[in-house]
Amino acid sequence: MSENMFERHPLLTVAARLLMALKAHGPQSQIELTKSAKVAASAARYNLELLREMGLVKEERAGTFPFKILYSLTEKGEKVAELLEQLKRLLESP
Repeated sequence: MSENMFERHPLLTVAARLLMALKAHGPQSQIELTKSAKVAASAARYNLELLREMGLVKEERAGTFPFKILYSLTEKGEKVAELLEQLKRLLESP
């Protein structure tokens, strides 16, 4: 299965795409995540809040005013993202 095909796979929800983007690229702002996960801004905002409530991502303020909010994986989020990577490898295998 090609990379592009996996990105469109029905098992890969917006939340999963956000987790995988954070695992691949480290802490990112919502705007950066929108681009790296290839999701709409409104979907990113909604799903980041759900992921934060689930304890999978955390947010931190960076810099001085105007603050930049960076999202990163929690320990639990790292484990879930690793499981998603395993699922991706399984789906891509023949």
